[in-house]
Amino acid sequence: MASEVTEQPLSESGTAGPSLAATIPVGRRPYALAVHPDTGRVYVASLDDATVSVIDPATSTVTATIPVGTRPEGMALHARLGRLYVPSNDKGTVSVIDTSTNAVIATIQLGVDADPAAVAAGVELNRVYVTNRNKNQVSVIDASTNTLVTTVPAGQYPVAAAVKSQPDRLYVADQGSDSVSVIDTSTNTVTATISFGAGKSNLIAASPVSERVYVTDILYGVRVLDSTTNTQVAVITVDGSARGVAVHPRTGQVYVTNYFGPGEVGNVYAIDPATNTVTRQYPAGIEPSNVVVNPQNGKLYVLNSSSNSVAVVEL
Repeated sequence: MASEVTEQPLSESGTAGPSLAATIPVGRRPYALAVHPDTGRVYVASLDDATVSVIDPATSTVTATIPVGTRPEGMALHARLGRLYVPSNDKGTVSVIDTSTNAVIATIQLGVDADPAAVAAGVELNRVYVTNRNKNQVSVIDASTNTLVTTVPAGQYPVAAAVKSQPDRLYVADQGSDSVSVIDTSTNTVTATISFGAGKSNLIAASPVSERVYVTDILYGVRVLDSTTNTQVAVITVDGSARGVAVHPRTGQVYVTNYFGPGEVGNVYAIDPATNTVTRQYPAGIEPSNVVVNPQNGKLYVLNSSSNSVAVVEL
């Protein structure tokens, strides 16, 4: 059942930020992105081109383009191994990219009807998790051998996933059942289901510095979960429709993109994790979606799918 929550509206004191630092052209219909915490390189998977663009943060330019399987809808970096995992929605496979060479070193078979979408990497257990939407399950991959270990049931139409460390738990946003499945990654079993009752979950991020997990809901805003109790503790409303979410790995500051409609310019909202209030907003380009924080330069990178570009936001 859904827990009692506190709804936090958009703060009236939130102030506008500066203009975009850069706009970087990438492949057609960019859909997912990741950042390497050590090098600061940003990786963008483009749905229509079936490629991954590599962005140099120092020059804000694409320095390499890597072919992958068709319709790459997700991407995750295993930081310890320096590998990217990129699923092919059409082929039911996952391409493994060595980020030191920008070469595909393995292709993992999940099944042609797997419908893989989101990916999350669990560094402690050396596992990679891929949501299979139409099968309502999560594939578990051994990152040391790049082989499929098992599958775990999830809720209906799992669209996003995030790993919460210490202890390792996988949080899976189930769009079809308006819930989040909590998976114990040591046993590969579902230990809790956080139900919302209504909504449409989109993306999910786990804070590395607190017990919080954040889920964007296209209809209701940002849901705040407590990972110690696996309950929803707040809902933060934002203008428009909440889409992407990222957490700063050092400060715990939360960043959420919003969508107003086709061709409309959106924003990134900065949310104070202590008060669950919006404290600042930044321009994010046209139709912003996914977002990451680059810990090397402190900038945000935001996908603008309709303009085939990545917006760079100076904080």
